[in-house]
Amino acid sequence: MASSSCVCPRNKKPVCGSNGVIYYNSCLFECGKKSNPEIILKDLEFCELKSKMDGLPICPPCLLYEDPVCGTDGEDYSNMCNLICVHPKVEVAYEGKCKWDEEEPICACTFEYQPICGTDGNTYPNKCSLRCAQQRSTVEIKHEGTCRSKREDINVADAPICPCTAELNPMCGTNGLTYPNPCMLNCAKKQSISKSLDLLHEGECERKSAEVEKGARVQACACGKEKNPVCASNGVTYANECIMKCAGEQLSIVHGLFIVIVSCISAVIALPTCVCTREQKPVCGSNGAIYNNKCQLDCAAASNPDITLEPMENCQLRLKRQEPRLCPCPAILDPVCGTDGLTYANDCDLRCQDANVDIAYKGECRPKREAPICVCTFEYLPICGTDGNTYPNKCSLRCAQQRSAVEMKHEGTCRAKREDINVADAPICPCTAELNPMCGTNGLTYPNPCMLNCAKKQSISKSLDLLHEGECETKPVEVVEGAGGDGCTCGKERDPVCASNGVTYANECIMNCAGEELAIVHSGQC
Repeated sequence: MASSSCVCPRNKKPVCGSNGVIYYNSCLFECGKKSNPEIILKDLEFCELKSKMDGLPICPPCLLYEDPVCGTDGEDYSNMCNLICVHPKVEVAYEGKCKWDEEEPICACTFEYQPICGTDGNTYPNKCSLRCAQQRSTVEIKHEGTCRSKREDINVADAPICPCTAELNPMCGTNGLTYPNPCMLNCAKKQSISKSLDLLHEGECERKSAEVEKGARVQACACGKEKNPVCASNGVTYANECIMKCAGEQLSIVHGLFIVIVSCISAVIALPTCVCTREQKPVCGSNGAIYNNKCQLDCAAASNPDITLEPMENCQLRLKRQEPRLCPCPAILDPVCGTDGLTYANDCDLRCQDANVDIAYKGECRPKREAPICVCTFEYLPICGTDGNTYPNKCSLRCAQQRSAVEMKHEGTCRAKREDINVADAPICPCTAELNPMCGTNGLTYPNPCMLNCAKKQSISKSLDLLHEGECETKPVEVVEGAGGDGCTCGKERDPVCASNGVTYANECIMNCAGEELAIVHSGQC
């Protein structure tokens, strides 16, 4: 037989060996020479003549894989290599076994277990099995993984999710099942109703092959690895119906996995244990719980089929509950402070409780102190904050940061929104940054004559003019209010407002000190 280490193409170019074997192609011939170096190439007629003389076809050393093809002679062959065994002139009609309308086709699939859920609600061991079913019905792939059966009428407690690693350190349990590591065995003990599950010995449990007796002949059973536990009439739980039928008795299914009676008490013990990584990719379950990743959600759904994947927004609506969420996190005290000001047991607990909270710093949250009193100068270098407010200078903005999460948006004043006020756009002045101060009749100093002329164009009263060259006097404006004679002292803050008298004031304080009943028409110059 050809060495399994040979990798040959599947092109059909038959060649004949001196041993009377017809090889599918020259590559397989060279492969055969590794075990029999004496063979040489012969004409195909030599092999055909030898085959007729012996009365039996001589099969080439083909690999034992199942990839059935239908020959032009209407016969089935296990693979294309074996097709040449009967006659080199037979061609491949199509891949797969020959279809016959009068009887149901027989599908040959591997034992690979990669479950697929069909639209008919049945779980198929792999895609090949589903394709076989498609020859009998219009079933399609619904999703990868096992179908979640509806068990609304059965009261089953949720199996705990175990935060175990994928470490491989096999442990044999007293129930005859092998667990990947001690943590997974302890997890199964928590799931067990009988509480009798314990460690039998380290290492894998001894494997016993299932056999079924048919008359005087014992035939080995070939069952897939599908986990669909059933409780048999002998009180034993089997991984699936096929393995039950291979048990060597006339058994029948008493019930499915989740109706627990004394005779099948091991049914819950036989629950497949979930092995998930600690990857942090939170997903939302329909039960309102946030799981660290989709694997953990699937584990929870294995014991509670009602749990399905939901948009993260659905879970965020339930984040602020009075009771903390039960999280599948390790019992490790490594406190972290969240950006919400709350202390969490560890980073896993933080992500579980609120997906929108990040770690502010490690350790418990420090108590918040009262905001200190800010003392800033009257320097006017306006800064626009992300909250839409204009701050006189950076110091004032830093003071505001002690009360809120405001940041600097840009230098200069914020541009006020005036959607509800009908204001003509102010002309843009093409002036240089030349510093040649001019004092206007409104008491304001302009950087240069161009800027003064620009302001005159913007003025409603048209009374603005040059008072004198140089800066205006910087004395505080004092206005007598009523008969009390109290003075009015305003700072140098530049936050211009347009008053109802058509005059632009440096800030609201100066407007209020003007001695009239004035109101702000809009922010900025008139």
